[in-house]
Amino acid sequence: LNPWSVGSWLYREQAHTLADKGFIVLAYNLRGWVGSSGTVSNGGPQDVADVSHVIDWISQNPLVDPNRIGIGGLSLGAGVALVATAYEPRIKAVAAMSSWTNFYTPIYGNNTKRVYWDGLLWFGSIVGTGSPEAAKMKETYEAIRNNDWAKIHDYTDIRSPIFLFDRFAAHKPAILLSQNMSDILFPVTDVWHFFDHLQTPKKMDLQPGIHATAEIKDMFTPGKDKVWDDAIEWFERWLGSNPPDHFQESSEVQINLDDKSVYEAATTAGLIKDTHRYYLNSSRNERFGELTSEAPATGDHRIKSGKDSGIVSGLPVVGPLLNQVQIFRPKIKSKNINTDQAAIFELT
Repeated sequence: LNPWSVGSWLYREQAHTLADKGFIVLAYNLRGWVGSSGTVSNGGPQDVADVSHVIDWISQNPLVDPNRIGIGGLSLGAGVALVATAYEPRIKAVAAMSSWTNFYTPIYGNNTKRVYWDGLLWFGSIVGTGSPEAAKMKETYEAIRNNDWAKIHDYTDIRSPIFLFDRFAAHKPAILLSQNMSDILFPVTDVWHFFDHLQTPKKMDLQPGIHATAEIKDMFTPGKDKVWDDAIEWFERWLGSNPPDHFQESSEVQINLDDKSVYEAATTAGLIKDTHRYYLNSSRNERFGELTSEAPATGDHRIKSGKDSGIVSGLPVVGPLLNQVQIFRPKIKSKNINTDQAAIFELT
């Protein structure tokens, strides 16, 4: 399933690799994207219904085994794949890369407006004028503007795999989650929580990067990037001629760091070294502060957003991609930081 704004042609090399291994592969554009008819649904009921219709169609091919269906995608495609898997028992394996698990977070996480999604919802409501889905987008866009949390949840919760655990547990699809640790669009903390509560065969890979950068970095060189190697291996393992028992729960976690070190464990608990929470003990009017183990009792600890702090990491998407291949490492000069809009904490 295609990612946001890019067609399913993006998976050409991965599709060929799977086909060479004996799979029958279908890549299609979700409704409303890259020439596909209909209105963008963002993982809503229409997208879920489309997945089932696609499975109906491809299952008519006599070479397709309807008991060995897999689904995968990147970003938008990953989120739709996860939600659809919860509702479609014919899907036995899913590879979700840079996916959301709680759609509320990118829309209004921490009760904070997200300019990115705010704009996309507005755009979607304009492009699809007249359709029920576009009307829902417009309603949600207005709810964000008015801080109407209940209406936002009406839109996001049905698109959130985090609320579908009972459905996953019912038919036990094998779920692979691959997430980049600095992804602020679909945070790894959401995915971590989702993984912990899944009662299915599951694996989670974590690696450096922001949203989708690890996947894009070597998108066109399959066999050389762990993200895609793992996705292809996952399908081979769970959809092969002799797959493990899907009702026998299994769990794997792997973290890959910039220095090439790898940490593995059966569960997330095996990777946690420090569970302490620390607080920034400084108010807007204080020059110096410190990290403390308890929340400060006094002072104004709010940070106003929407102002230029002087802290940048280069061009969006481009900078992190260059960072991934070690070409460019962003550096920030302290003299360029606006301390009216930012606080600087140093380890001494």
